Amino acid sequence: MRHLPSVGAILAPPESHPYLVVKQDNNGTTFVISDIEIPGLTGVIAHTAHAIRRPIGGWTHPTSHDIPALPLPDTAVLTRPDADPPF
Repeated sequence: MRHLPSVGAILAPPESHPYLVVKQDNNGTTFVISDIEIPGLTGVIAHTAHAIRRPIGGWTHPTSHDIPALPLPDTAVLTRPDADPPF
């Protein structure tokens, strides 16, 4: 990338539509990612692609307290604390 991506929003009351602009360092190829067509770019677009819209959000990572422990099978082999490890 030539520089950090730029972020903006298209206002279409009562909604706003975010977009992302990424400019590459290879002769300035520019990518504009948006969920709607941007009116000012209609005559200068070389390629377009459409993707299925997915929700974007922040989710917390589960911790060991969030994951239930698996029960030990009835045939678990118990070892003495002073025994050598099995490896």
